[in-house]
Amino acid sequence: MKENAKEILQRTVQALCVDTNNVEVHTILEYGKAANELVKKANEVGADLMVIGNSSISEAEEFLTGSGISHKVMHKAPCHVLVVK
Repeated sequence: MKENAKEILQRTVQALCVDTNNVEVHTILEYGKAANELVKKANEVGADLMVIGNSSISEAEEFLTGSGISHKVMHKAPCHVLVVK
């Protein structure tokens, strides 16, 4: 599973084709609860901004259940969070 995850991460980064000359970008493979790991890593690297994708559940469902990763990250992150749909 780890090798498969690393391969998918590599392909994703290559597919983005983003000019990162003026931006520090971290591609990290971690295991655990996603929201907790994202917040922990943001603290470790001193992130200024986190850009994360929104899950497929509705905003109302995410708010009511508190189960959405983006919701948890927004409330626990040490920096600004940009949630992309």
